[in-house]
Amino acid sequence: MLLQEILNIYNQSNGSYGSARIQEELYQLGYKVSCPKVAIVMRNNNI
Repeated sequence: MLLQEILNIYNQSNGSYGSARIQEELYQLGYKVSCPKVAIVMRNNNI
């Protein structure tokens, strides 16, 4: 699930990655998701 992947990347970066870096990491994992979508998911889940 997208949220779980975002949380994994965020936690691996010790909370230093924002939506742009997380979007790049997701792309490397094969997810086709936009930076604004990542930001929305992060904002809605208080990340």
